[in-house]
Amino acid sequence: MILHKYTSKINSSKYPRSTARKIANDLNKKDPFNNYLVSFELESKRYIIEKFEIRGMNR
Repeated sequence: MILHKYTSKINSSKYPRSTARKIANDLNKKDPFNNYLVSFELESKRYIIEKFEIRGMNR
């Protein structure tokens, strides 16, 4: 699932690559039951943050 709120924040920043890494690291620390990954789309030339659920974890 793409997180559009963070994606727009990243792509409007001065340094999108470092901003994307910082946001993904913060989200991974806050939410240990999901994995957040930064990707770069070549076609649209933008960074996106995707959320992946970790299955098999007891909540």
